[in-house]
Amino acid sequence: MPMQPMNQIPARGGIDYDESPFLAIWEVTQSCDLACKHCRAAAQPIPHPDELTHEEGKALIDQIAAMHIPIFVFTGGDPLKRKDLFELIRYAASKDVHVAVTPSATPLLTREAIFKMKEAGLVRLGISLDGSTPEIHDAFRGLHGAWARTIQAIEWANEAGIPIQVHTTVSRHNVHDLDNLCDLFEKLAIVMWNVFFLVPVGRGQLDDMLSGPEFEEVFGKIYELSRRANLPGSGGRRPLSPTEWAGINFAARIRVTDA
Repeated sequence: MPMQPMNQIPARGGIDYDESPFLAIWEVTQSCDLACKHCRAAAQPIPHPDELTHEEGKALIDQIAAMHIPIFVFTGGDPLKRKDLFELIRYAASKDVHVAVTPSATPLLTREAIFKMKEAGLVRLGISLDGSTPEIHDAFRGLHGAWARTIQAIEWANEAGIPIQVHTTVSRHNVHDLDNLCDLFEKLAIVMWNVFFLVPVGRGQLDDMLSGPEFEEVFGKIYELSRRANLPGSGGRRPLSPTEWAGINFAARIRVTDA
């Protein structure tokens, strides 16, 4: 059957995508205590002088609410570096804006912080995991102990009842590790695995980016994993079709990553 033209496919949830996007992302701060090799924002410990103030942030949330955008992502930098993060999540929730947050795995990401975000109205937590071992992930993220802290944060989020999606940036540092990563994710209670590709901006280096043929190999690997993986939520049923997998457990996107 021929594929239906994109402009004729009904919008999800009745949203008019000519008027409103399905997703909006706000870089709430450029401040971050990690030194990730791929960071598009070239994040640093201190905030950028043009960072929105608390009142400006609330005004932005008002605009998002008026547009009825289903998901509003707070990213960075590290959102936990903003002292008013919990207040902003709570304000967004009061406006019926569903907020997801992508924190960095630093000492700021505590059990208390995760539960406090949940109490404020957080609907999903996105966290990055770029290697199946501490050696791969910590080298990529520039902080010893980041891998262990990430695994701990996933466990705390599960305890708090917050859905978790995991982000992986594929580069020459970890392209060999996708099978092992998938094996690890089968043991963790996550709802989505987002795969990004390194783009050489910010700290991202051209030499770390995959070649065209290597991209094709990764796409093939992604499809292979989608056919055989048994991630949490599948209940050991038959392998998901590519369409089901994309809608439930997996999203592969090429973008300038700030995860």
